[in-house]
Amino acid sequence: MSDANRSPKDREAAAKLAQKRVEDVERHFGEICTTLGSITRKNARLRNKGDLLARNLISLAESEKINSTLQSNVLQFAENYAAVQDYCHAKVLRLETKVLKPLTKYGEKCRYVKRGIKSEISACGKEKKVVQKLEKLQEKSGSQSQIAQVTGLLSA
Repeated sequence: MSDANRSPKDREAAAKLAQKRVEDVERHFGEICTTLGSITRKNARLRNKGDLLARNLISLAESEKINSTLQSNVLQFAENYAAVQDYCHAKVLRLETKVLKPLTKYGEKCRYVKRGIKSEISACGKEKKVVQKLEKLQEKSGSQSQIAQVTGLLSA
């Protein structure tokens, strides 16, 4: 059924349902973005602590002069741990670019849809007022000519 064939009440009810759905999506996506942002920041802090640990291990290896086996094993471990931190850095970047940024775009989409719904609800309200005026005119006078005049004025 097209919008032209639907009554103002039906269109207004559909617009209000859409408005509620958009508000729910907006709220939930906001919560999801906040949670994912928190996860990303925690991963970044963990990565920074891992980098600090790798630097401390390298410092230990460089300061070890007596035990060459300890020095080489700690240095190897520090290099491997630094490589793991590079993967953690890539994970943080992927979370930011592939997950967070696309989700934050939904906020703008929700605002755009809400503006459209608001104008639809406003139009339904205006249409309802016009229908009420026409019904009052019809009650006052059954004359079709007056109704035609009012309809012509309203459409202009």
